Formats: sequence, structure tokens, C-alpha cells
Amino acid sequence: MAKQTKYRPSLTASQIIYILDLTKGVTPMTVESYDIIRVLSSFQNKIANDAIAPAYIATNKPASTSLEALGGDSIASIDSIASIDKESYPTKEVYWEVCYNKYKLNLTSCSLTEIQAAQEWRYLNDLMTPAEQAAYDLELFSPNN
Repeated sequence: MAKQTKYRPSLTASQIIYILDLTKGVTPMTVESYDIIRVLSSFQNKIANDAIAPAYIATNKPASTSLEALGGDSIASIDSIASIDKESYPTKEVYWEVCYNKYKLNLTSCSLTEIQAAQEWRYLNDLMTPAEQAAYDLELFSPNN
């Protein structure tokens, strides 16, 4: 039997649930789908029952580091070019909608604050899939927030 090379990603609990939901929606189910569900369901249950400790707890890095890791410009340079001024809108809901429209057009042009606003708009206006909404709920209502 050939050896299988395996890797260990670093995922949040909400990301695991999101992957599970996506995988469960695959039609037709494949051997890979069942394997992913088997492994991640077990892992998710351990997390939910505090039977496993996190490998590490990430600290908040500057947003520019994350974007640069993806090959993009720093948030600071993007903000100076295309930032949406939150204070120029009459309500936060209008600001969220404007950020959402910018997010739809070009995600890489959005600052972290604008992405968060766009996600809030998506959440409040039922523009998320059930899996995305579950992941957002977990992140929003986790004890660490």
C-alpha cells in the first residue's frame, strides 16, 4: 500500500463548520466527501465539547500582513487610494451597503473595516448561504469576541 502524505491546516471552529457544510452539500457524494466529513465532524465535536485544546491562539496581526501574504498591496496603501469615509454617510446601514457594493466589485480594493461592514450587510440582508451564516454566527457570538 502506498503511503499517503497528510498535512495539518490551521483552521478556526467556524471555518471547520463552513467546510463541513460545503462538503455535505456536494452532489453526488464522493469518497473524498465522506472522508472529509468523517474527519472534520469528529474534530468539530471534540472542539464543541472542549475535548481538544487549540494548537495555538492567533494574535491580531496588522491587516496589511494578511493581505501582503496573499500577494496584495498593504491595507494602508489601499486605504489611501480607495477608502470609503464612514463619516460621510447618514447611517451605518448606508455605509455597510456602500461597502458591500465595493466588496462585490473588487474585494482586494477593500480595507479590513470595509470587508467587515460588507459582511455585516450580507448577514443582515440574508445574502449569506446557511453555511456562511452559521460560520458568521460562531465568529460573532464566540466567547472570545
